[in-house]
Amino acid sequence: MSKLTPPEKKTEFFGFYSFFGKSSAVLGPLVFGLVSFLSGDQRLAIISIGFFFLIGLIILFKVKDPEGELK
Repeated sequence: MSKLTPPEKKTEFFGFYSFFGKSSAVLGPLVFGLVSFLSGDQRLAIISIGFFFLIGLIILFKVKDPEGELK
């Protein structure tokens, strides 16, 4: 992450990184518990968490690596 951020905005980007890390630590178990409670099946709850991983993978494919590009 530090290679992709501009030097003048590193503190801002790491602040967002910290915020999203803490919010995902709350949101993941909350979604797991809610889906497990509503459906009565923990398999569906695990699939719901897998959905978050899939969204994250799609977002990561859109990130451009400046070192990997031809100059």
